[in-house]
Amino acid sequence: AERPIKIPIVIPILMMLLSVYLFIAPLAISPDLHYIYILAGIIGCSVILYIPFIHIRLAIPYYDTIVTWIQLTFEVCPPSKSD
Repeated sequence: AERPIKIPIVIPILMMLLSVYLFIAPLAISPDLHYIYILAGIIGCSVILYIPFIHIRLAIPYYDTIVTWIQLTFEVCPPSKSD
């Protein structure tokens, strides 16, 4: 498949490192207790959402109907594939 935009691999790597730094730096500079609570909350919510929906593959009822309604409402439907 042809990629519409080609970006050097260095740019995503730098952005990832910057994001990790912005997340870890406040914890390393001043390890306040509320930062630990935020970190625990992010990890906890991630695990709570990962286990049923990714690991167990639990399907959400009416998910396709909701996605279709949102796409039609905001006019963001993916383009149709033409051969």
